[in-house]
Amino acid sequence: MRSRKGPTFMAAAKAKLPAGDAFGGTARKAAKLSISAAKIKSYKDVKTLIASLVPDADMIAHKPKIGTGATSGRVKEEERNIHVTAFMYAASREDDNDFHLIIGRNPTATPEMYMTMELSGLPAKTEPSFTQLESYA
Repeated sequence: MRSRKGPTFMAAAKAKLPAGDAFGGTARKAAKLSISAAKIKSYKDVKTLIASLVPDADMIAHKPKIGTGATSGRVKEEERNIHVTAFMYAASREDDNDFHLIIGRNPTATPEMYMTMELSGLPAKTEPSFTQLESYA
């Protein structure tokens, strides 16, 4: 009996990666590809950034409910821009061309604290935010 081997896990994972830098998803597309007009607030540590966030339970119970569709824009709590000094522990490129980053405190800091950040691919070149976002690349 002859054995047929399919693609390896790594080959299959590489085959799914999108080409280029464009965002390829629809989940909260409007929110992800918009730029908040808020001033940049700097944080020296992930711990202080996490402490500044609205609790997850409040965001889950948000009124009105936060939609997941392509036209779901930012809610008031998301109208912010931040700069944080952190260590990057892991990164992965997702099927929709988002990058999921695990950032955290200095490895010598206690308590250990980590968070996931999502960096979206670029909007279409015709979108108002394209030029500014592309300039950061």
